[in-house]
Amino acid sequence: DEHSTFDTCLIMVTGPSTTLTPVRLVKRQGILSQIPYETWWPSLQVTILPTSAGSTGVATAEPFQCSEVAGSNVIFFGPPGTGKSTEVKIRVGAATMLRTQFHPEYSHADLIGSYRPVVGSEADPTNLIVGHDSVVIARPVNYFAFVPGPLALSLEHAFSTNDHAYLVIEEINRGDCAAIFGDAFQLLDRDDAGRSEFGITPKPELVAYFKAKAVNYDIAGDGKLYLPANLTLLATMNTSDQSLYPMDSAFKRRWQW
Repeated sequence: DEHSTFDTCLIMVTGPSTTLTPVRLVKRQGILSQIPYETWWPSLQVTILPTSAGSTGVATAEPFQCSEVAGSNVIFFGPPGTGKSTEVKIRVGAATMLRTQFHPEYSHADLIGSYRPVVGSEADPTNLIVGHDSVVIARPVNYFAFVPGPLALSLEHAFSTNDHAYLVIEEINRGDCAAIFGDAFQLLDRDDAGRSEFGITPKPELVAYFKAKAVNYDIAGDGKLYLPANLTLLATMNTSDQSLYPMDSAFKRRWQW
């Protein structure tokens, strides 16, 4: 299709020797481009072994599961009942997917995550109380903890595996898109490999969350956060209702329609 990724090995003949060069072929918006393997398979080691018949290329690497498609941002738009969510379901297939829906009260904290009051219990098993339903329970304790939003959860999954993952945003224009994405707006620009072209400095609470989950978010080695190439954002957009937020051109141009 128009946004496919193929992994292959090209045999490049240079003078008397032959070199095995693995590349990723990415087709985006009808343009086929080659991505050097170092950007998507850093553990791959290519060795040229001389033989009596010439040179033989041997590639060794850590186990690697290739993503099926390059990461992208796609909006399916149209009036109600035109199959937008059905098309999203077909695109996702059996892959890992998180779904959320924008609305007028949806905020940046909902998308990324924030500190929120949560309920735990006393560590002392003898410190019990009788609940409102007459059931004896451990004494509850209220405290604040970072609760991840759907984007943070999607990033956690994508950073932890090579499988492709999807974040689905239903009714994207029922909320203030620019305000909801906040500084993550910068991540929507993708390079040819499907990774964010520009990174942002993640907030300390998000860094602490990734570290607690043993997730390496620093895929570029510069301490910044990027959307990885194995995470795609799919959104649906209703074009008929009047109770919708306008979407500015800067936001629109970062999506495929």
